[in-house]
Amino acid sequence: SGSASMSERRPMTLLVPAESPWKSVADLIADGKKQPGKLNCGSGLSTSQVACELFAKLGGFQASTVNYRSSPQSLTDLAGGQVQYAFADAAVAAAFVGSKKVRALAVAGPVREKILPETPTFAEAGMPDLQIVGWAGVFAPAGTPKPVLEKLNAILIKANDAPEFVKARQVSGGTPLNFTLPQAQQFVKSEVERWQRLHRDSGVKLEM
Repeated sequence: SGSASMSERRPMTLLVPAESPWKSVADLIADGKKQPGKLNCGSGLSTSQVACELFAKLGGFQASTVNYRSSPQSLTDLAGGQVQYAFADAAVAAAFVGSKKVRALAVAGPVREKILPETPTFAEAGMPDLQIVGWAGVFAPAGTPKPVLEKLNAILIKANDAPEFVKARQVSGGTPLNFTLPQAQQFVKSEVERWQRLHRDSGVKLEM
């Protein structure tokens, strides 16, 4: 298939229960090292599963990943204390943070998120290598003529700026990616290579 346009990105967010003693990423890692294998990380997506595994690896401690069918399920258990920390995309994270059930310690994106403005990035927290960002795009069948792809790209960029889409992103927390056709194609190529590396580094086994 050929990429026509990208729509938005959403970074993974590290969360802990509201009453957790951990106030920072460093606090969590310190306890993880003191209790090897004792901590559990909740995951409701394949993306958050990679985040759980890579975070423990980069942090230098051992932890177990508990997989759920969805992020809301994992964060509900996080709020109830069944797991000690979890990763979820920023939109789901913000909803739970807003309910005061959980707290966000860091976002795994290049910049702070508008819906979680007080939450530092992992780079700010001392872990610049932990960048895990999900994204959405629109693809066309392989062999689609370039003029068609270019027209579709222009339509999608215009749609990204439409009031309805802007309003939806205010709720979802997504950041728009208004790429030209060459930029979108290069982005997808680099992301495929990056995610292959992330899966390899995290040790997560892909289920085909």
